[in-house]
Amino acid sequence: MGFKKNVKEILSLPTEMKFESVKNIFEFFGFKLLKFNGSHACFVNEGTNDDKKKIYTFPTVNGRNVKKWYLKEIIRFLDLQEWNESEKWRS
Repeated sequence: MGFKKNVKEILSLPTEMKFESVKNIFEFFGFKLLKFNGSHACFVNEGTNDDKKKIYTFPTVNGRNVKKWYLKEIIRFLDLQEWNESEKWRS
């Protein structure tokens, strides 16, 4: 599934979303999977000279899916709603 489809899916707030799709979104914004211990995934973005390092950790369901509540938090953290609106004007 392509990146834009992943963004569209997360913004529709499904009950659960595949971890690989969420990972794809984080990677697009420059995050790397730092570690994946047990049921928690930790992403890190080293940032640039002006930005501080950003870290985001969230639990998964059996390492495969991410629950709706965490999808809402990821949307806020990555500012996906605003990003999606700005991309509509570019298309």
